[in-house]
Amino acid sequence: MADQRQVSTMATVSVAFMGVALPAMALGAFGAHFEILPTFAGFSIFLLGIFMGVLAFISGAIGLFQTRPAKGLLGRNLAAAGFVIGGVILLSAVGLAVPGGERLPPINDITTDQSDPPAFDIANSVQENRGQDMSYPAYFADQQREFYPDIQPIPMELPAAEAFERALEAAGPLHWEIISQTETPYSFEAISTSSFFHFVDDIVVRVRPSETAPESASIVDVRSRSRMGKGDLGANAARIRAFRERLTKKETATVE
Repeated sequence: MADQRQVSTMATVSVAFMGVALPAMALGAFGAHFEILPTFAGFSIFLLGIFMGVLAFISGAIGLFQTRPAKGLLGRNLAAAGFVIGGVILLSAVGLAVPGGERLPPINDITTDQSDPPAFDIANSVQENRGQDMSYPAYFADQQREFYPDIQPIPMELPAAEAFERALEAAGPLHWEIISQTETPYSFEAISTSSFFHFVDDIVVRVRPSETAPESASIVDVRSRSRMGKGDLGANAARIRAFRERLTKKETATVE
């Protein structure tokens, strides 16, 4: 005789959410990576998949409660599948949003000099940046000092012209695409494109003679800004640190 017990609605809903979550995440991620979809569209679909995964986790948890032996509803395996897979999606999303468990500020523009940040020129005319205020937001400064106190101007024991050449060389291994450079004053602009979703960040590097020893020392300032999003998951600060490490290693090697 067939089992006449009712199947838990939430267990069924959980599997439905899961069925949307996984394809959406795959479509968004690979659509953006292989440039089938625009970056923003692909990432938005990917985020929709994560949201569906969270709903699968929640409805799966409710479904497990509804299908406990005392309740007598069917669909426990369905609820368990939605709960487990949705939980994996949720944990993965948290890991992406909070890398290393580190609390990060909701800012996307980082500079070594908050009082006089390097200014963008070419980046202002890029289609993706049109209509945006490309100046460094003053209210970012306090958050940056709190969360990234190590991001400071980079002193170089080199004349400005030599330090500028070192800066250009240091950008190469980081896979920055230099889009402009000037020598009056010494500065260059570049872009950095993420490997998977192809997010583009704008970078400007400025080199000025040191006020204390203008003929033999200089100061290098960097600014890195994301074109999309209100937060950057620490990517811009990490980029500046990587540049600083390569730049100062080159200087050390030269001195030795």
